[in-house]
Amino acid sequence: MLKRNTNAKTTRVKKSRTAPLEWDYNDDLVPRVGLPDADRMAKRQKWMRRYVKSSVYLLPFVLVLTMLVALSNVNPRTTSSSANSSASSSPGRTVATLALEQWLAETPSPLPHATILSWDGAHDIAPAPVKASTGQSAPVTWTAELDTFTLVVGSSSKPTLYSAVLEVALKPGGGAVALGGPSLSIVNPTNTTSGWDAGAPWSGINSSAAVTSAVQSAIDGWTAAFTSGSSSQLRLAVGDTRSSVHYVAMSGIASATDTAIAAATRVAPNLAPTATSTNPSAEIVEVTLGLLWKGEKVPTFGSSTGPQTTMDLLLERANTAAPVVVAWGPPGSGPGLVPYQNAVRY
Repeated sequence: MLKRNTNAKTTRVKKSRTAPLEWDYNDDLVPRVGLPDADRMAKRQKWMRRYVKSSVYLLPFVLVLTMLVALSNVNPRTTSSSANSSASSSPGRTVATLALEQWLAETPSPLPHATILSWDGAHDIAPAPVKASTGQSAPVTWTAELDTFTLVVGSSSKPTLYSAVLEVALKPGGGAVALGGPSLSIVNPTNTTSGWDAGAPWSGINSSAAVTSAVQSAIDGWTAAFTSGSSSQLRLAVGDTRSSVHYVAMSGIASATDTAIAAATRVAPNLAPTATSTNPSAEIVEVTLGLLWKGEKVPTFGSSTGPQTTMDLLLERANTAAPVVVAWGPPGSGPGLVPYQNAVRY
């Protein structure tokens, strides 16, 4: 008969209240924070595949469209809205020029001692409406233009000008051919002073060649500084107090002289151009500068100051004893000059 061993220790498993039982959950089924959503990832990949496919399919069409736009902008012909328009460039210009040069080189000469002075533009000739005769096909139509040139004969002091016009046909497939001409007619001389005041360089402004001694001194000082090659000397002559700008002076000039040829009181800068009020302290003066560059010799005849150039100057405080040149520009620009406009920033 078996006896129960009372001395054996009984081991008890203490059940934890906090630890879950192993059959209460499955690790694979519990959602975790931060993991991507599978459905969202699938949709995103689907749209990405569509985008890549559409980009590949549309790429040829984009390239073709780009090429068409580029070709449409090659050698555009600038014309006005009128039927017979003048172009700044023309497909028939080269052909017309060659034909005119060949015409001038003929023997005997059609216009002795003539040279081409300028090409003055081209005008389109619209095809005339035609109707085919009975039993005949309609004639082939093409576009054509008239190219106009100015010819000069004689010296530059006493030139005689002529106008020559040629007809040039433009082939539909490209190219051009001279059809006829040139015509020849003399240009009416335009070197007459009727119709404007030859002594007034500015339209609508009465001018005089007389300037005060103070203004003349200011102009002389500016001329010396302008041709000195020194930026600081020119800024000092202009009186610009800004340290962030400088002025570019001409260098390489041995001597320079100036002569005032026209002067006028300018409309106040704060008024409209049509205003009648004037600012007595602002004056514009047109001067000629006689420049002699280093290495050049003083001419022994004619002008003793050498070649001349023309400038418009703007002076402030012209009605005082201390005028100052504050701006300059090409001839005719006097009414629009702005003080210190010639300054260059660093």
